[in-house]
Amino acid sequence: MGVMTLFAILAASIAAAAEEGEYKPPGDFYSMQAHFAWCGEGKTVQARIKRYEQFWALQSPEEPDGYDDSPHIRTVRHCAYRLAELYTEAGRKKDCLKMLKWLEKEDDAFADERGN
Repeated sequence: MGVMTLFAILAASIAAAAEEGEYKPPGDFYSMQAHFAWCGEGKTVQARIKRYEQFWALQSPEEPDGYDDSPHIRTVRHCAYRLAELYTEAGRKKDCLKMLKWLEKEDDAFADERGN
């Protein structure tokens, strides 16, 4: 194996490890909207899923009243739609259905049908 081949393999491994280890955009200032946009910049479907899942874990509140404001609600729901779409692309039907059920439960428009 040539030295150049070894360096190419090492560089690819480092890049893949860096992509996997990232959970938010680099920098000292955190912006939820910038973080959400960054999630969509993953190079592969799997990388985007991982980023959105980590965003979801960070931003999706445990309780319905745990949202900070309307942009927080909209961004978390937008993340759910993105994950459902990406799960479909990745062949993860169960995960997609789980996310769609969460969206339906969280959608205020269905409150009358649920008797709320």
